[in-house]
Amino acid sequence: MPPDAILTIRDLSLSFPTYGGFTSVLHNVSFSVKKGETLAIVGESGSGKTVTLRRVMSLLKNVRTDSGTITLKKRDGAILDITNISSSKAREIRGVDMSMIFQEPMTSLNPLFTIGNQLEEAILTHQSISRQEVAAKVHELLEIVRIPDAKKRIHEYPHQMSGGMRQRVMIAMALSCRPQILIADEPTTALDVTIQAQILALIRSLQQQFEMAVIFITHDMGVVAELADRVIVMYKGRIVEENNVFTLFSKPSHPYTRALLKAVPKLGCMTGRKNPATLPVLDMEHELRRKEGEALPLEKEIDTANYQKQPILEVRNLTTHFVSKKTFWGRPTHLVYAVENVSFQLYPGETLGIVGESGCGKTTAGYSLLKLVPASGEVLFEGRNVMTLTDSQMQKLRQNIQFVFQDPFASLNPRLTIGASIAEPLIIHETLDSKERDKKVADLLERVGIPAGNATRYPHEFSGGQRQRIAIARALATRPRLIVADEAVSSLDVSIQATVLNLMMELQKELGLSYIFISHDMAVVERVSHRVAVMYLGQIVEMGSRSNIFENPQHDYTKKLLSAIPIADPGQRTYFNMLTGEIPSPVRKVGNPPARLIYRKVSAGHIVAQMSKESLT
Repeated sequence: MPPDAILTIRDLSLSFPTYGGFTSVLHNVSFSVKKGETLAIVGESGSGKTVTLRRVMSLLKNVRTDSGTITLKKRDGAILDITNISSSKAREIRGVDMSMIFQEPMTSLNPLFTIGNQLEEAILTHQSISRQEVAAKVHELLEIVRIPDAKKRIHEYPHQMSGGMRQRVMIAMALSCRPQILIADEPTTALDVTIQAQILALIRSLQQQFEMAVIFITHDMGVVAELADRVIVMYKGRIVEENNVFTLFSKPSHPYTRALLKAVPKLGCMTGRKNPATLPVLDMEHELRRKEGEALPLEKEIDTANYQKQPILEVRNLTTHFVSKKTFWGRPTHLVYAVENVSFQLYPGETLGIVGESGCGKTTAGYSLLKLVPASGEVLFEGRNVMTLTDSQMQKLRQNIQFVFQDPFASLNPRLTIGASIAEPLIIHETLDSKERDKKVADLLERVGIPAGNATRYPHEFSGGQRQRIAIARALATRPRLIVADEAVSSLDVSIQATVLNLMMELQKELGLSYIFISHDMAVVERVSHRVAVMYLGQIVEMGSRSNIFENPQHDYTKKLLSAIPIADPGQRTYFNMLTGEIPSPVRKVGNPPARLIYRKVSAGHIVAQMSKESLT
């Protein structure tokens, strides 16, 4: 074990049980972590990042350790071999010496207990202190992780908090016993850019405060450039490159690392270009055999928008409210003003990107267009007002407007084969016989890059990227004119993300599709959009062409969103300031709607709200 290392892994190989015996998933992995160091472990899904650290934390069952040792240096200097420790000994180490923040806090926090109860449990498991001291410590932890109004929020349940707040509660729990090593597994993947900036700033400041080592598992190269001192790149269960962050980004030595860096959509790469463009899809197997100087796959510009025709969709004063609080007698006292007087147009072959933080109303606006939630206003699709249609008329209309949801695993029925899921809309909307239907399902699967022979398999047998392509195939089954894509690529690895985005753009060109692309990933929105609308607290605060929004932003909130994006270059670290609180709440008393915005025309097609409605903290 190196003298300054607090965790050392040597030649670790793991196998998982399968029907045919054991399958090797990790091959001779070796690395160490020093006190106060930030180590980033990067790679695509299935590369072995999370498996390695879960094995270190003794959180894997039924896994076979084929070789290797895991050594931990405790605070008193004692060196402990934790390769095959008992469950009770592992529980003693977890929390005190090592803690882990998981990717999805909602599934890691118990929905039946308040966050105060759960923090108390984490402290009392490892420390013998009085109830009064525990209560004071819980309050202190919530203040350390910058949760506003901590005294009140101690008594809240996980579902009452936003994603960013829940992630901060998980960090507070992980820090409750001042661990030597904090393992963060994709802690910012599903978060908006401004909340992500807060979490990154928080981890950085807490690391300095407690002199912790941090192991960051991620596929976001911007986050790696922002935080890491050293980087390990994993591919198919092996470490293929290890270096300090500056050398790795400036002179990557392994073909896979070079491919991974090239696949990242970079903010500003579309400057001066009029139309969206495909990303260079990098076949990693090919990249490993790529000769020095061989040309990269070419980008293709996608020129599809037709502004000479009538808009395919016109939205006028779209408004959606939800009841937040009621009196004892059921009378509403407070409303969530989720979408407030939103108006825009969408043209044939055009992609309109809608961006903003969680709670800004972008997903609700998408649902409202299809009457999936109660809404008012006018939504004209090819001249027909969607809001006045009956249920049977809406069912017919949904042939032309389809939705691709954020989580394809949740939107695909786990009891149906993927072929049956894709065929379902054909059964509902069309009169094809079973032979024609099977042929169409096979064609759709081939079109999205999945062999037709896989139609009899179930959703759990596919990766996240494949499931998203299956969801796109299902959306295409009825030959729609418009697709609403809600965070369709937010949780995908960069190379899979590039494949899915290119597929969407190529299908747009081939079939003349229009897209409403809802996302919080500004670099992706810049890449795929013709026009962009920025939403804040239920209203559009700025809208214009892609170049208007990204090259000449006018509203304070748009500038804030753009400034919060980590850049995949360690030489341009942002060092985000610690932000206080979250965006103001959209909940207001009945009869007290937000002030209607007045827009100023900046240039042709570029409008901006004249005033920032509230101070943006």
